[in-house]
Order: sequence, then C-alpha cells, then structure tokens
Amino acid sequence: MLDITGNYHFNNIPVLMMMVINICTGTTKDWKLIFKVATGGTGSFYDLYMGTGTLNMDNSAAQSLITPIKQHFKSDIINYWDSLQIDQVRVSVYKNGTERAFFLFNGVGSSKTNWFTKNRLLNTSYTDLDQSTTANYFSING
Repeated sequence: MLDITGNYHFNNIPVLMMMVINICTGTTKDWKLIFKVATGGTGSFYDLYMGTGTLNMDNSAAQSLITPIKQHFKSDIINYWDSLQIDQVRVSVYKNGTERAFFLFNGVGSSKTNWFTKNRLLNTSYTDLDQSTTANYFSING
C-alpha cells in the first residue's frame, strides 16, 4: 500500500521500492537510466519529472539499482527527449535490487509526456494488461 508520504508498506512495514525509467536509442543492450523514484525520497516525483531541473546527476548511489537509497534521480536527457531518437522506454519496479515488474513502451516519435499510453505498450510483466485492456486512465497525467 502507498501512504500519503509516498512510502510503500507491506503488512505495515515500510518497503524500499524504486520506479525506474530507462530509454533505448539503439540496440536492446543500449539502455540508459534517465529517472528513478525511490521510496522515502523527498518532493513530488511528478513535478521533478515534468520540470526542467535535474537531480543527483553526480550521485552514483542515487542512480544505483542494486543498493537503493532514499533519493530520487533525474537525468538531463529527459529535457532533450524530443531531439532524441528513442526506440523504446522501459519502466521497472524494483524491490531490494530485483526487478519485480516492468512495462515496455514504443518510444518512436514520442515526447516525455506521451510515451506512457496503453496504445504504446509493447510488453509487460502483468499478464492481464495489454493494448486491448479497458482502462479509465493510462497516462502520465493520470
């Protein structure tokens, strides 16, 4: 369960989780971390993503997927999204350094706000979700 402070809880015990966005501009081995939200990180991650600022670009610990810390990360690459030739976008949810869920999107011709749509969904670890699934909202804006 997600509480009002953005922390996840399982049986009332806080769990450190991360949501990670990676982009691919070439081969499938050419993934680049551009955004990471960590449980317990401060501030609105929506405002961080939508704004033009960056966060923790020089902090390798904040960018680590193996040893998570309670700090978000935003690369300046997001600010240049429209000028990049992005092929795919992958959103992953990590717990204790292990990917627990993922969403893979078609990033061709996308912007930093329109790639996260059901119509662009290529693959996911959720077996009950695909392009034909009925959803009330499926966007960055909610």
